[in-house]
Amino acid sequence: MADLSALDSRFRPWAEALYSVARQYGLNPVVTSTKRSLATQRRLYRRWQSGQSPYPAAVPGTSLHEHGLAFDMWADDMPWLGKVWEYWGGVWGGPTDPVHYQPFPYRAPVGR
Repeated sequence: MADLSALDSRFRPWAEALYSVARQYGLNPVVTSTKRSLATQRRLYRRWQSGQSPYPAAVPGTSLHEHGLAFDMWADDMPWLGKVWEYWGGVWGGPTDPVHYQPFPYRAPVGR
């Protein structure tokens, strides 16, 4: 399990709250990724590009994971949990990236 303490301290309480809600409702949450290095992001991006991962990965240098502002968490009812996250004002990855949670909409800078 990845460690939520690696997240940006301003974002971590929200991630911890969602994890707690998932546990309280018996959804068996597992945090699989938090802050990532550029090298890890490159590896995950290559895996996704080659079809080795069902979950998308952002272009290296453009991921909020690299700044500790995103986390991935698997749970038994990800659509419900995603709706909770969105209700709180966060951005959930939806059907194409159901494990992904971030605090706000983000688009990579042009030219990346």
